[in-house]
Amino acid sequence: MDISNNLLRDIKSIYGQQLIELYGANESESLMAIIIQHFIGYTRNEMLMNPDIRISESEILILKNALDELKAMKPVQHITGLEEFLDFNISVNSNVLIPRPETEELVMLILKSENTNGLKLLDVGTGSGCIAIALYHMLSNPDIYAVDKSDDALEIAKFNASNNNAIINFKNLDITEKQLVSNLSNFDIIVSNPPYVTNSEKILMSSNVIDYEPHIALFVPDDDPLKYYKAIIDLSCEKLKPRGRLYLEINEAMGHKLKDLLTKSGYINVLIHKDINSKDRFVTAIKMD
Repeated sequence: MDISNNLLRDIKSIYGQQLIELYGANESESLMAIIIQHFIGYTRNEMLMNPDIRISESEILILKNALDELKAMKPVQHITGLEEFLDFNISVNSNVLIPRPETEELVMLILKSENTNGLKLLDVGTGSGCIAIALYHMLSNPDIYAVDKSDDALEIAKFNASNNNAIINFKNLDITEKQLVSNLSNFDIIVSNPPYVTNSEKILMSSNVIDYEPHIALFVPDDDPLKYYKAIIDLSCEKLKPRGRLYLEINEAMGHKLKDLLTKSGYINVLIHKDINSKDRFVTAIKMD
């Protein structure tokens, strides 16, 4: 990054020139603002009001390295190590999925439907812990458990819970291993955003997802796309209380198949909910008495 006078305006210009073909004008501007605010500390307004701010050589090196990573399509959340999820700062790395807006909608769906004090809740496949952390703070006095089969993911989740002052019972558990599930207690709510992208859909995904996010948390076999939902249903048949609720994020193509599976498994009030983009994205169900 060749900047002779160390001015912020020149850094912004270089970011724009080198990123626009990859990301487009608007996203390039947004990425540049995120990087500068995170590493240098200037907000968008400060950058607009003071374009002639001088940047130190060490700061220029940091910004150059970040620019190189963006050009390699590395997610900005992995460069900063953070993503915001419903106003909570969630640390992320290559061992966990970056929290998505759709998953924020899943949390809000729960909050709209649940107002009982002291609910006992299980988050299956917790990843970064974002769902469990948000619900810990936004429900009334909940007792929250969160499980994942990845030790690396649980390490991040525990770190995030500590940073966000959330008391969560974390367990290393693969729900497809039925003999291990018996150690869990019974729950009022089970929530999950499990892997649901089929292997054949990989070609539709951008390289910053394919190259940097954990495939174990993303993909399912083409011949068994409901693999994890079947395991969650088996788990809930044993560990969800009568009248307990399931909240599941889904592949938009699998809503009706999952609804049929839940209905055949004895669940009632099985509903498919759309996300903000009008795609089938969530399924909710109630366990019969």
